[in-house]
Amino acid sequence: MFAKPLRIKSNTAIKGSDRRKLRADVGRALPSLSAEELSALVPQKEDMSVVRAYAHKGDIVTIYLLNSNPVFFEWEKRLIPTVYTLWNLPDMMPVFTTWPPVLERLLGGADLMLPGLVAPPDGLPDLRERQMCAINLTNSRRRAPIGVGVTAMSTAQMVAAAMKGRGIIVLHTYLDHLWAFGDKSHPPLIPHRCALDPDERQRGGPASAESESRADGSEDFTVVHRFSKTKVVYCSPTSLSEFFAEFEKSPCKSLNPEMDELLLQCCLRAIKCRLKKSDLPLLTSTFFSVHLIPCCPNGKRIDMKKSSYKKLSKFLQSMQQRGLLQVKESSKGVENIVNIDWKHQELRSLPNSEDPPDGAVAEEERVGVCGETLYRAPDITALYGVSTRVLGLFQPAGHKKGDILGANDVRNVLTNYVRENDLADKQEGTVVTVNPLLCDSLLDKQEQYTVSSIRWDDLMNR
Repeated sequence: MFAKPLRIKSNTAIKGSDRRKLRADVGRALPSLSAEELSALVPQKEDMSVVRAYAHKGDIVTIYLLNSNPVFFEWEKRLIPTVYTLWNLPDMMPVFTTWPPVLERLLGGADLMLPGLVAPPDGLPDLRERQMCAINLTNSRRRAPIGVGVTAMSTAQMVAAAMKGRGIIVLHTYLDHLWAFGDKSHPPLIPHRCALDPDERQRGGPASAESESRADGSEDFTVVHRFSKTKVVYCSPTSLSEFFAEFEKSPCKSLNPEMDELLLQCCLRAIKCRLKKSDLPLLTSTFFSVHLIPCCPNGKRIDMKKSSYKKLSKFLQSMQQRGLLQVKESSKGVENIVNIDWKHQELRSLPNSEDPPDGAVAEEERVGVCGETLYRAPDITALYGVSTRVLGLFQPAGHKKGDILGANDVRNVLTNYVRENDLADKQEGTVVTVNPLLCDSLLDKQEQYTVSSIRWDDLMNR
C-alpha cells in the first residue's frame, strides 16, 4: 500500500475533541489495550496531527502522527497501527512469523503467502477472516513486528487450504514510504518473554533506563516503555548491524536449496556438453532456454522463481562471481555471455557421461554423450476427411461423411472408381476422362466447362 511515495494533500493539528474521538476509535479497533495504553497512544497534550495524502493508486489515505511519527492510518474505514506503534506494544495483536528472505518481497508490495508462514510449536493464532495481525521474522532474539495487515482467510480456512494461497494482505511494512514518513528508526530488539527472568517478568522489566555493556565494549540501551511491560532494547549502530548480519546467516536464506543445486548442475552440464567457443557471445535467454533447460534430469523441473535467485540475471551474476563465465550488457536490457572459463575446476570435475543402468539399452540410444536427452522429430502422417463434395466418390467404397483416411486409402478408392467406370484413356494411360461425378467432386467452377480429361498425378493431388 505504501510501496511508492505519498503525495501530501493536507497536514493539520488535531483538536481536543478529535483526540477524544480518535482515542475512542482506537479502543474499539484494539479492544485489548488498557486505558493507560490508550492514553499513551493518543496523549492529551503531546503534538498530534492528521495527514491526508494520495497513495500511488490515487486513493486518499488518512495518517495520524504523534511527535511527527505515524502511529495509525485508515484502511477501509478501519484504524491500523504502524510499525512504530507495534514496536512500543508488540503484543497488541496476533503475530504471524515468516522467514527473513520474505521481507524483500513484502517491501516490494507483495502479500504474504501461506507457504511463507512459520508455524510456532503451539500452532498458528486462531483468527477470523479480515482480522488485523502483525508480521515478524524468525529470530531467536528479536520479535519486533516488521509489518501489519489483515488475514485473507480464517485460520481454519488456511489449514483447510493445505497452507497454500494468499494468507495475509500486507498493508504496511518496515522500510516502506509510510515508515519513511517518520523518524526512520529501526526495529528494536524485543526478547521473547521467556528470555526475561521470572523476577523481571513479575516486575515488568527494569524500573528505569539502563545500559548493558557487552564484551566488545558497545552498549545497548535498555528501557521499559512507560505503558508497556515489555523489555525493549534499542540497538546501538553496532548491535543493529550485527542483527542484520544474523539475517544473512540464517539457514533459511534459500527457501529451496535443492532448486539452487539443480540450477548449478544443469548450468555446468550445459556449458560442458552443449556449448562451444564458437557459440559465444550468446544471449543469456538463449543459454537458459536452449541449453540449460534441456539438461534438467527426467522427473525434475527447473523453476527459477522457486530458487533463491528468483531471476536469471542474478543466477548468472552468481556464476560470474564463481569465475565460471562472464556476462556483459550489449544494450539496455540485453545481456550476453561473452566468455567461459573452460578450465574451471567445477567444469573439469564434471563427468563427461554417466553409466546407464542395467538393461537400459533403449534409453542409452536416445541419450547424448553428456547424458542429455536428444531431440527426436515426431512422425507426421497426412490424413484426409471425407467431405460432402466428394461423398459420391467414397460412398460406394463403404465410407461415410467425416471418415478419416490415409493417403493410400484415398488412392485406392480413386483407382478402383476409374477402373470400374472405364475412365482411363486407352491411347494414353496417364490420362483419365472426367465424368460428371469427377467433375462435381474435383474440378473448380471455372474448370467444369473447359476440362474434359485430367492426368493421374493431378487427380491424386486434388
